[in-house]
Amino acid sequence: MKKFLLAATAAATAFAVAPAANAATFIVSGGTYTPVPTVQPGANDFHTELAALGFSHELISANVQVSGEAWIYFEVLGSESGYNDTFTYGTTSFSENTGFTPWTSISLAPVYTNGIGNFLGQFTSSEGTAAGQGDIGFAVFVPTGGGNFSSNTIYFGYDDIPGGDDNHDDLIIKATIVAVPEPATWALMIAGVAAVGVSMRRRSKNVRVAFS
Repeated sequence: MKKFLLAATAAATAFAVAPAANAATFIVSGGTYTPVPTVQPGANDFHTELAALGFSHELISANVQVSGEAWIYFEVLGSESGYNDTFTYGTTSFSENTGFTPWTSISLAPVYTNGIGNFLGQFTSSEGTAAGQGDIGFAVFVPTGGGNFSSNTIYFGYDDIPGGDDNHDDLIIKATIVAVPEPATWALMIAGVAAVGVSMRRRSKNVRVAFS
């Protein structure tokens, strides 16, 4: 029992002292800083929900970079469009039919990115104009005073008719980066689990059956 506890302690220690994972983030820069439209006509239909998250402004045409190796998880939060709009990133995509989708949370399959580079999320439309990071139809939502920043989570929206209402509510997406553990982290975790396994195997061999 003592050996088992020691092995379990070793495994727990491996998890606790393992090196931090690669701290990949989104790096947002540039763009035109402007308030999220709140007055009709042309209001962002989700300005109340965005305000509840602390986002009162948007960076139109913002540039977004991914700082390193990571998994990116996406959630569709809402849409308001007169067209059929689609968001795509690598092998994951979401399409909404013409109409209104209330504020919600629809999870998409995560996408792996293997290094530093542009955020490759792309919006397309059945009749509108495609947009991605750096385009006028793309905006990242930010708090008051927002500007260049880095974060593991961003909220961004699509305006399928750039230069129209500029409210970027035709399709709103949340993206979250989950860093990929460094090799040393995996090695320590595997060693810890292996230690527990070896101890349990030895313990099972030492079991004796007694007959009265």
